[in-house]
Amino acid sequence: MSDFNPKDYKKISTMPFLFGLAKFLYQEVFYDKENLYVKSGKVVRIVPLSSITTIKDAWSKANHLPIWKIEWNNNGKYGSVRFPIQVSYASSSFEEFYLHMKYHYPDAIKSKY
Repeated sequence: MSDFNPKDYKKISTMPFLFGLAKFLYQEVFYDKENLYVKSGKVVRIVPLSSITTIKDAWSKANHLPIWKIEWNNNGKYGSVRFPIQVSYASSSFEEFYLHMKYHYPDAIKSKY
């Protein structure tokens, strides 16, 4: 996807400070009402929200930030992404994503937010 502009989508991942290693270890994750976008360097993988099978807490942390995992099966092509989320008292993009998925695809939710 060569014309991917992150400003057009809601970002649900955050980058922990790991002495510059975070950009090599973690992928950026965005979404809109139809797709999940997993950005790794210049490559963007598009995953339909309807193909997501699992959204769960990975029960690990990076610099005190919780790691979540999303798995999918897109026409027999399995994939997953793990990423840290920013926790705040205000509504976050991840919380909005979680609630959107809980409403439209409740079977994908495996952990409470």
